[in-house]
Amino acid sequence: LLCVQVMHFADSSYLEDQDYWYLSGIFRHVMLIAKPPMGIEDYKITALPDLNHLSGDIQCDVTVTRKEGYALCRVRMAVYDQKGKKIGEGSGPIRPRAEYRTDYVPTMNTGRIRIHLDHVDLWRTETPVLYRAVIQLMDEGGRVLDTEGCHFGFKTVEVKNHIPYDRWLKYVIKLVVIVLVLTMAFLAVGALL
Repeated sequence: LLCVQVMHFADSSYLEDQDYWYLSGIFRHVMLIAKPPMGIEDYKITALPDLNHLSGDIQCDVTVTRKEGYALCRVRMAVYDQKGKKIGEGSGPIRPRAEYRTDYVPTMNTGRIRIHLDHVDLWRTETPVLYRAVIQLMDEGGRVLDTEGCHFGFKTVEVKNHIPYDRWLKYVIKLVVIVLVLTMAFLAVGALL
């Protein structure tokens, strides 16, 4: 038996109101995913490139279900390039207790994995490079309990003197130049008429 409750408005309605269509019922794809009792609940991947050395550091915080024995488990992550070649791997224990600061250690029922890659390709608009992460939850015997995967890229945006620096900046400049050229062309055509 499966029961579905459709909420017309929710706390996140302000995100959904961008198209101004107020639809009732299920109007998007819905997936039903079966997870094991001891599984991965959530994960967060932070991929920071070192622009001076073209290397990269990955930090992945994996939150698992709080079932009896969760603190005996470990999390493991493998990173694959676009060709499917494994280029990095790491693992970490699950924290049994909460900590005040999560910038140094993860919080309760979460494991942290850190991986350093000697060479990474940056994600750019012209050449988007995505890596594949495969995250696994393993019991104390090394048996895989749950697996998740996603794609991620290495990208950074900096703000210096109130100006954002990124690859998109040149596109903003190109767009301004294109608009100016088109405006001048329309003015020239209008002067000829």
